[in-house]
Amino acid sequence: MDPLSRAQQLFVAAGPLVADVAYFYGEDSNVTALFADKAPAVPGGYNFDFINADTVLTALKVEQGAIVAPSGMTYRVLALDSNAQYMSLPVLKRLGELVAAGATIVGARPTDTPSLADDAREFAALAATVWGDGSGRHAYGKGQSSPANLWTRHCPSLESRRTSSTTNPRPILHCCSCIEHSPMAMRITSTAATIARNVSR
Repeated sequence: MDPLSRAQQLFVAAGPLVADVAYFYGEDSNVTALFADKAPAVPGGYNFDFINADTVLTALKVEQGAIVAPSGMTYRVLALDSNAQYMSLPVLKRLGELVAAGATIVGARPTDTPSLADDAREFAALAATVWGDGSGRHAYGKGQSSPANLWTRHCPSLESRRTSSTTNPRPILHCCSCIEHSPMAMRITSTAATIARNVSR
């Protein structure tokens, strides 16, 4: 596991923190490479934490519709980066379990698995069960899934939270970095970077 991914797990476990969105950036991806010069696809004003596949598989549960980390930190929505359309079957199964238990997932329906060991037909059937045809809100178990373009329509509590936050309209990232935007690029500065360096020693 790379140092930054380890730092993410330490932050998720350390709490108590508060964030609106748990942002899953996909598997076998380097988060700093993905977001070194762009912000994640989260509407401005939402608080969010990056999470990786290990966190999805082992650290999250659902309580009363909220996604809960071991620290007790809660998230209202689990968002999928476009990079997460390709995910392994175990991760897809776990996301399905979280939705069935009451979680809300926002993001495009997964399309394929990068693993040759996964059953492609099982993958497609499960994605259809959890996301439907992927064109709109789809209820599954106690939870729901929605495409990324339907944030405000299907997440009214998040929209209320966002529009009430007028003093800090930019995204705030807890577990990996605090993001600041400039006209030319996004600068990442964070205590997580310090943790990552310490973990790597």
